[in-house]
Amino acid sequence: MKKCFAILGDHAVYVTPIDVKKIFIMNPASPISLNGMIKARVCRLMDFTGLSRDIDNPLLTGDFWTAYREIYSGCASFITLATR
Repeated sequence: MKKCFAILGDHAVYVTPIDVKKIFIMNPASPISLNGMIKARVCRLMDFTGLSRDIDNPLLTGDFWTAYREIYSGCASFITLATR
């Protein structure tokens, strides 16, 4: 998250899974954030699973399977939310 905002600066806004659901319902192709500004939407993948945390870096932990399961779980939760 810190690196994303360091690169994007004021051109990004953090959104929650609830915000993402609202955006998909309003207009899935719209680049406009909920505050009306055109900004990149940034969120953590694990936010969609109900666990608000980062995925542990497998290069640091050596645990690639846990990272894989977390990424898979986050993607599955995101797809479920987006297709309801």
